[in-house]
Amino acid sequence: MSREQRILEMLRKRALNIEGVAGATGMSRITASKYLAILEAKGLVHHSEEGRSKLYSVTKK
Repeated sequence: MSREQRILEMLRKRALNIEGVAGATGMSRITASKYLAILEAKGLVHHSEEGRSKLYSVTKK
């Protein structure tokens, strides 16, 4: 399973911030941030602002 697929599987279960994605996948925060940006550019995930952090979740179609 690719890193993108792993992130999408996690985000289908619940919204996570960058630290949550990084911790669950073993990626650095920078790498997790880059993958989330790629998935957001593809329209597969979106984020909402929660205080100072962003919560990412799967885009509903």
